[in-house]
Amino acid sequence: MFRTKQDVDRHAASVLGRLKNEKEKNSRGYQIARLYFDVSEYEVAKRYLTSFLSVRETVPQAHKLMGHIFLKTNEKEKALACYKRALGLDGSQKDLIIKICELCTQVPMDPERARFWLEKAEQTCPGNDVIFRLREMIAQNSGDEDFQELENLITSELTQRPEDVSLRVKLLRFYLKSGKLDHAYNVAVQTDRTMAFTDSLEWYETLLDVYYAYKGKTGCRGDLRFYTQFLHTLRNVVYLRLCYREPVACAEVLHQFDQVLQEAVQIPNQQEDDWMSFLTEMTGQFFFSCGTLLLKRAQKGGLSWKDVIPLASVCYLLNNSIITIDSRSEWFVSASKDKKSMYEHLHMISNFRRSQGGHTLQALGKGDTATWTQKLRQQYCRQQGREKLYDTVFTLPDMRAKKDSSYLIKNRTYTDNVLLFPSRRQMRSFDSGCYRLHPQSLTNFIWLALQRYSCKDKAQPYYGFDIFEDLVYSVKNMSVGGAESLCQLDTDVFLIASVCCAALRHQEMIHMGHSDPTQPDFLPLSLTKPLCTQEQADWWLAAYKFHTNTVKDNFSKMRHTLQRGIETVRLVAGHGVSVNLIIHIARSLEVKASEMKQLGPQFTLNVTDTETRAEFYWEQALEMLNRLDKNRNPHVPKHRLFKDDTDQDLDEATIKALTSEVQYAVGCAAMKKNKYEDAINIFDKLHTPYASLNSAKIYKVLAEQERSRDAPVGREQHQILLTKARDAIYRTFDLLQGDKKHELNKSVQQHYDEIESQLMSVAEWGDDEEPSQYHTPTAIQMDGDVSSPDHSTPRDKSKTKSPAAQVSFNTSDAGRHIRPSPEHMDAKIRSLAYSQESLVKMVLARNEELVKFNSQLVEALRENREVITQLKELNKSVQQHYDEIESQLMSVAEWGDDEEPSQYHTPTAIQMDGDVSSPDHSTPRDKSRTKSPAAQVSFNTSDAGRHIRPSPEHMDAKIRSLAYSQESLVKMVLARNEELVKFNSQLVEALRENREVITQLKTEELARQFKKNFEEVQELVRATESGTDVLPASPAKNTNSSANVSKSQDVSVTEEEEEDDDSEEESIMFEKRATLTYFENDEWKKLGMGNLKILYNDDLNGNQIDMETDDKQKVCNHVICREHSIKLENQKRACMWSAQDFSTDEPVRRDFKAAFSSVAAAEEFAKSFMEGVSLARDSELSEKISHEMDTPVIFSHGDATGGQTRILVSQSEASSATSMGGSSQCETRIQPGESEGSQSAASSLTGEGVSATDASSVVSCSPELSALLSSFLEEDQKR
Repeated sequence: MFRTKQDVDRHAASVLGRLKNEKEKNSRGYQIARLYFDVSEYEVAKRYLTSFLSVRETVPQAHKLMGHIFLKTNEKEKALACYKRALGLDGSQKDLIIKICELCTQVPMDPERARFWLEKAEQTCPGNDVIFRLREMIAQNSGDEDFQELENLITSELTQRPEDVSLRVKLLRFYLKSGKLDHAYNVAVQTDRTMAFTDSLEWYETLLDVYYAYKGKTGCRGDLRFYTQFLHTLRNVVYLRLCYREPVACAEVLHQFDQVLQEAVQIPNQQEDDWMSFLTEMTGQFFFSCGTLLLKRAQKGGLSWKDVIPLASVCYLLNNSIITIDSRSEWFVSASKDKKSMYEHLHMISNFRRSQGGHTLQALGKGDTATWTQKLRQQYCRQQGREKLYDTVFTLPDMRAKKDSSYLIKNRTYTDNVLLFPSRRQMRSFDSGCYRLHPQSLTNFIWLALQRYSCKDKAQPYYGFDIFEDLVYSVKNMSVGGAESLCQLDTDVFLIASVCCAALRHQEMIHMGHSDPTQPDFLPLSLTKPLCTQEQADWWLAAYKFHTNTVKDNFSKMRHTLQRGIETVRLVAGHGVSVNLIIHIARSLEVKASEMKQLGPQFTLNVTDTETRAEFYWEQALEMLNRLDKNRNPHVPKHRLFKDDTDQDLDEATIKALTSEVQYAVGCAAMKKNKYEDAINIFDKLHTPYASLNSAKIYKVLAEQERSRDAPVGREQHQILLTKARDAIYRTFDLLQGDKKHELNKSVQQHYDEIESQLMSVAEWGDDEEPSQYHTPTAIQMDGDVSSPDHSTPRDKSKTKSPAAQVSFNTSDAGRHIRPSPEHMDAKIRSLAYSQESLVKMVLARNEELVKFNSQLVEALRENREVITQLKELNKSVQQHYDEIESQLMSVAEWGDDEEPSQYHTPTAIQMDGDVSSPDHSTPRDKSRTKSPAAQVSFNTSDAGRHIRPSPEHMDAKIRSLAYSQESLVKMVLARNEELVKFNSQLVEALRENREVITQLKTEELARQFKKNFEEVQELVRATESGTDVLPASPAKNTNSSANVSKSQDVSVTEEEEEDDDSEEESIMFEKRATLTYFENDEWKKLGMGNLKILYNDDLNGNQIDMETDDKQKVCNHVICREHSIKLENQKRACMWSAQDFSTDEPVRRDFKAAFSSVAAAEEFAKSFMEGVSLARDSELSEKISHEMDTPVIFSHGDATGGQTRILVSQSEASSATSMGGSSQCETRIQPGESEGSQSAASSLTGEGVSATDASSVVSCSPELSALLSSFLEEDQKR
């Protein structure tokens, strides 16, 4: 409630000021005394409590408080009296009985009185440690020196508490005091071989006293068992004193170690493998301890770091050159059970010394380690160096007097050993062999982890510390944190978080700097301050004890500590973990999962659980970032387990960058779970090459799924998805921006080649598919979508497979994000070239079909004209016959019954197949000569009497039927003729659309590509010269179009593919940061700051200067010519030169000045500049020539017919158009001598929305396309 004495003073004055009665003021003394006791004002509390007891003497709480006050002021007898008085007033206070018994062991007391309180304590609190101490005190203070009773007391207590090191120490001390040295030695050896108290300095110091007493009694000469235990104990005492004691105490026991080690090596005729290996290990431990003691003295200020580091480094190098104990040796494997624990401990401390010494060497070593090691050997691995090391380590006179019996002086290991600097691979092996030496110490694991991780790393590696391997690996419910639910991933995450926080503190310490700049950043573990907080250390210890089931005391407290830590690592409400730390944990878990995959299939389940836990942290981080973006800071508890305040430094840009990373990770997790739609939605929002590449992979998978469907819709979806995959690859190329060192370059190119090959195969027609007779090529949309225009001519949609669908340029995406990369443009140009060839072949094939169909159409029209002519003649003949028949019928009506028709009447024959023949009319007619072509129908007048004469109704029906048939046939012919005329007009329209598609493909698209990147236009021109035909100079030779088409078809696509499409890269001759200015209007004006480069241009065989500012603005671009010169100014930190600058819309001559950060950088630039001038002289590069490059450059290429095609390109115009960002334009310039057909074709091309006067580039066309366009235009002009 109150924190300081002043607060309590004000409160007491306020309370007592309202009271006027002195008795009432005294009655308030107890409450005021408690307040003063809480702020450690014991004298004031005693005064107020005394005044209270003067009026209320029978209050037990007041006497108890007075006992506490006396205990704090070290008045133990008065405290004992107060506790007794309080217990007399209230006998139910059991805690006072323990207090009284404890004070009985600290103040002189009659043994009988002490036994009274002992019996009282045994009745109320049996098994308490205070009871044992009181019994021990009573036994020691008894006059008869009953050692047997005390021994029985200690041994009986040990049966109840075998892991209590204090009881073990008391028993050994009791044996020493009672003179039972043999018994003490045997108990000490037997207990020490269990390795139960390896971290207790008190235990090993007691053992040392026992061994010295035993040696003094028996001598122990030649006793290998004794020297093994003795040296092992000395090593442990040295190490633990280095951890907890001052350098003087450490040097004392290290000198003893040196003397005893010399005694051990002098034991004669002892060559057993285990003994020799043990001596070798003790030698390594000795040199390791010497180096650590030297560093400890420098740390304490006793020696300078400059003097200590060489000597300590020699000691650590000698330590590293001594091999570790081989756990596979015969003596190690066949060791007896009582030695096994000790040998395993020796193996761990052997790896521990090499791990600690090796990492310390890496912190001490500077520069070339081999040279550094050789230099140390030459300077210190001699007799003088050994003497210096001994005098530096052992400073006391009595120590220096014993040089003759020193192992360091007498043994040849120091001078004869080879110094070896450890490799990182060796360090990994040593680390894995020693981390179990101190499993309950979190600092031990953090120290090892910091040797492999620093704050510069985004994630921590997989350490492989399997301390909790018996726990379950993971749990599914992350919303609770019970102690029973502890799993391996919880401990891994806790270690990752602890290491991250320790690395931040270590980095802050390095930035603050050491008092001595030569002090290394890392010291051995024994000299390092705790690398974690006390709360973190308590959690790790509680987790280890619960795991090993060794919790004895404070069970509820440890359980609460463990539960709080589990809730924190599982991010239960109020966890207090920063978003940066959560992201770091997720990254580290992903690294662990990827490394576990390489260990084998037996870790598959663990890998899945690790990835699931990492996904959990990614999702939590994304939720927290969304809150931070909305200025909703999460609640931070007062006591945080992981204090990381990096969230306070997050600005808007950092939050966006972290959000992008987290979203990418969430998208990858969705991709692994086959949630492709969610993954694509996430990847499309990100602007990283990894995200776009993953999108391409997803589209490929979806395309393969659609490919398995036999339906036409499935095949069409397959092509659409592959096109989207290729668009994603294009976007990846743009984001990589030609970074040759990026890890994705190889895989992106492989994916692109696979997708492109699949699209090419999709473009080919299947064996059972034929293009529709009325098929028109599909339009190419420049936004990346493939759509079909509305055709009036019917076609089969299921068989529409346009090769143009392969090409899809998403220019809108490129404009929103970043300028297209050279790889993107190269891929698009190659795809466009293939698409052009495919489209031209398809159009030519369609046109051949149309020509064939037109010929069939003309033939059908010709037949129709003949049929119409025959019908007209038939109509006339029918009318004549009708008139004759009518006249005959009329004459028949006038005949009598006995009359016969005239002998000259002959019926006219009629053919019903539409063909009409007229008989030979001769007057008079001779029946023998009458040969009517209409032989199918004849009326024989001689047989008329035997048959029924045709009735008028019959003849009328026949005539009407013939008239109807004639009318139907005429309507059908006329309708078909109208359909043919209509289809012919549609055919002409389709041909015109084909011409527009070809013109658009050959002019607008490639012109825009040429303007964007003129260097890639040159690559396209080279490809054209090697295998692609261009527009013929004489179209008169193309009158026989079918011959030219057949020749053009001989040009295969494979010849294009065999060309080396890789553009020659510009080599960087110089690149430094600089500030560029130019002189204008009598003052220097700043252009900007950025990387100033001198590049070698292989095409020019010269150098050029290029500079972009940090905001990607081009401020300087010119070729170094032979007229140029340069000079240094401003203390030689700036360079000045003059040149014609092409970075502006129009070339401008400027005086440049580049200011560098150092004189060396400026001199290097001037040197590279003059090298460029020298190269320009060799290549005859002049500013005059460069200025005249505004004239067109003519490239010639032979076509299929032997003619010459000429392409004119204006380099300055193309560069100007590209920099202006105008729309693409195309111009065809006809050279003298070309025919009118070529001029008409050229004028038609420029007429398709392209201005000839504003043209900035010339586009090449294939001979087939030129001939086809010319023929279309000629036919169009005729019509």
